[in-house]
Amino acid sequence: MARAGGMLNKAGFYLVQSREQKLRLGMLEDPIINVVDEILFQAIVARASDIHVHLQQEALIIRLRIDGVLQLFQEITSEQALQVLARFKILANLDVSDARLPQDGKCAVLILLNGAEKIVDLRFATMPSVNGEKLLIRILDTAQHFLSLDTLGLSSVQEAILLRLMQMPYGLILTTGPTGAGKTTTLYALLATINAYERQVVTLEDPVEYTIPGIVQSQVNPKIGFSFEQGLRAMLRQDPDVMMIGEIRDRISAQIAMEASLTGHLVLSTLHTKDAIGSIIRLREMGIDAYLLTAALTAILGQRIVRRLCAHCKVADLPTEQEAMLFEQIGRNVVKLWRPHGCALCFNTGYYGRVGIYELCLISDSLRDGILKHYSLTELLNIAKQQGFVSFLVDGFEKVVAGVVSFDELMRIID
Repeated sequence: MARAGGMLNKAGFYLVQSREQKLRLGMLEDPIINVVDEILFQAIVARASDIHVHLQQEALIIRLRIDGVLQLFQEITSEQALQVLARFKILANLDVSDARLPQDGKCAVLILLNGAEKIVDLRFATMPSVNGEKLLIRILDTAQHFLSLDTLGLSSVQEAILLRLMQMPYGLILTTGPTGAGKTTTLYALLATINAYERQVVTLEDPVEYTIPGIVQSQVNPKIGFSFEQGLRAMLRQDPDVMMIGEIRDRISAQIAMEASLTGHLVLSTLHTKDAIGSIIRLREMGIDAYLLTAALTAILGQRIVRRLCAHCKVADLPTEQEAMLFEQIGRNVVKLWRPHGCALCFNTGYYGRVGIYELCLISDSLRDGILKHYSLTELLNIAKQQGFVSFLVDGFEKVVAGVVSFDELMRIID
């Protein structure tokens, strides 16, 4: 793929080097190329998930989303702003001359880090605004985001249950939570536990974020008429044992997922709700009949994602009176908590990486009876608690006590 300026390695990936690397090799290029390469390099090194590039009247603002939180990275002067933005668009094969309409593009880059090569996919999306063009660059680092099940933050009990469920021949397993809660990451981790040579695994995603060896992954494309509904029906004609549907969006996709689980398929999908039990109410509101819900639904994994305390600089502290009272409400007597501090490794934030907070609800006979009787959210939650259901708050408190998560960070994501 042709690029304006910059370097390609033998495999055709765009080679991104830091200013320091280029100086050492005597390979400094055009100043604009150097600026863009430095932004990309530092963002990848910092484990950023997104780069926000916003053209404003006086400058080009560069922000990085690191561990789920946006941070100002750089302000580029108005003299270079348009050129830097144009350079980003060239990398993604976007129309540099058109700032009036949204555009999407992508490219793969290669960086040299600690003597090793690292390939990273970049997804570009522009949007016109009153102050100037806005560009989002999503960094898809397979090594960073494609995680195994035992690294997500699940308890040993939750992990063991999920591994057992993944061996079932049929059923519907949902992961639920708000946007950015890591639902798709969990689905990928679950699929990675399957022997793809013994079971036919087919996915329908929008878009495919990471490829998994041995499974069939498909991506919707409305531009050519390949809709979500059409893709769901095509999946069923591929003799699947396991189906992964990127998201249940409406009544049609919910009904197809549930009918598939009743006809001998193990189905995995995501749903946008606040918590696990709330998913039952949401599906009911979509128009799914209670009898179909009770027959198809196997388990719901509610999840949130929080910043992990930096292990190198976290500091021990006494709990406040309010913190101690909250722990007492769940029967815990805590004498020490860990707080963020900040060091060079975590860019002085006190946090490094992220971890999941989970609640796993198994659909028992008692819950099925409650669904058929159209019990309220509170009534269903009470049934689940009687059967050992562990809420977000309890799971989060356990991670606070263990020094994995700070108390303030947990409170930030708990409703």
